[in-house]
Amino acid sequence: MALDTYDGLCAEIAGFLNRRDLADEIPTFVRLAEIAVDSDERFRILPAITRSTALIDSSQTDQWGQYFLPVPTDYLEMQNFRVMTVPPPNSVEMITQSQMDDARQIHQIAGVPKLYAISGETMEILPTPDQQYTVQMVYYSRVPPLSSTNQTNWLLRQYPSVYLYGALLHSAPYLMDDDRIQVWAGMYNQLVENINTAEKNAQFSGATLRMRTRRTYR
Repeated sequence: MALDTYDGLCAEIAGFLNRRDLADEIPTFVRLAEIAVDSDERFRILPAITRSTALIDSSQTDQWGQYFLPVPTDYLEMQNFRVMTVPPPNSVEMITQSQMDDARQIHQIAGVPKLYAISGETMEILPTPDQQYTVQMVYYSRVPPLSSTNQTNWLLRQYPSVYLYGALLHSAPYLMDDDRIQVWAGMYNQLVENINTAEKNAQFSGATLRMRTRRTYR
């Protein structure tokens, strides 16, 4: 079966393991492979870039006049954050939460957002918006999890072997198959290095940026 759908991937994993009794466990191996990709900086590659927009305004401040915006649920790492309403688009600089605490003492007047700090699932923006602005984030996003109702995603379409070897690698401890851990790990890491090298070359050769656009969140 082809490695272009979730069902096909699960069947291929079962075939590699020569185990048809792992129907309940294989989805866990696949999910562990996705979690590993999300935590691996080698996968900060072009296909993982997402662009998202939001509307912000002063009506959304809290009781202390601070403005918070939810971080997209698939957010991993920011590439750039801009206010699009102001011509030309105005970059918003990322700072630490400690720096944000100090910056509040300086930026006490509402205006065009200039700074942001991420804490947990929210980001604080400073100064507090003095009107409605459209902001745009370009960020590295998590791999959309595969399932029986979500049969494909960018990773499976472009790099199906990452899923295959990643799932096989995570199956070995469960099956107590220590001999194959090194085999799967070696094949997986070589594949990831090849992908990372190819993606870096594409970025420096003028390849078109492949971004996915999310609908506006608020």
